[in-house]
Amino acid sequence: QLICALGLLNAEEAEDKLKEIYPLEHNKNKSQILLALGAIASGSSLGFLKDKFLKADHYELLKSSVEAIVSHSTELKEATINSFTNLDEEQKVMIKHFQDPRNLYGIH
Repeated sequence: QLICALGLLNAEEAEDKLKEIYPLEHNKNKSQILLALGAIASGSSLGFLKDKFLKADHYELLKSSVEAIVSHSTELKEATINSFTNLDEEQKVMIKHFQDPRNLYGIH
């Protein structure tokens, strides 16, 4: 719950700490960390989010990382998505899903 609250509060000062604790957490908390970084959407964690998307070994982490990426401003989101190469089908489908405006704001 604390992780979600940091995201909702746009607590940019917490971004580094969230990224630091990420490897120590179980998947549910990792997912929440990714979503919190997306809610903060400062842009400074996009490299981290991109890395977690590309290396996701669990569906929930894949979903949360792409959701966090598309939560950023249009310019940052598009630059990040356009930088992806050699994506597998699951990654492509996930990006397409979250780029559809009907799937934003909790309609997953």
